[in-house]
Amino acid sequence: METAEGCIPEVGASDADLQELVKKQPASTYAGKCLRACVMKSFGVLGADGKLDTEAGREKAKQYTGNDPAKLKIALEIGDTCAAITVPDDHCEAAEAYGACFKGEAKKHGLF
Repeated sequence: METAEGCIPEVGASDADLQELVKKQPASTYAGKCLRACVMKSFGVLGADGKLDTEAGREKAKQYTGNDPAKLKIALEIGDTCAAITVPDDHCEAAEAYGACFKGEAKKHGLF
């Protein structure tokens, strides 16, 4: 949340864009997509080339799963699946595509 708030002025996002991010809803504006790209870059999971950094993603997955082997396995599978998709060169559009992939894969695995 703090990271996202720091990204708002950088990308010209609104509070509505932030709320969509928090609620895990698709971005309805270009600035909202750029907000996601900024957050992903801040966490190191979106590289300077606009592609997923799978190594950084694996480290984040370990943090967020508390090293629970079953949860980590699912998180890594999701990361690998989404890293393999073709995304636009535009970093903001790429971040949105990755986010949609993460959400779709998480649903397939019954995570929400």
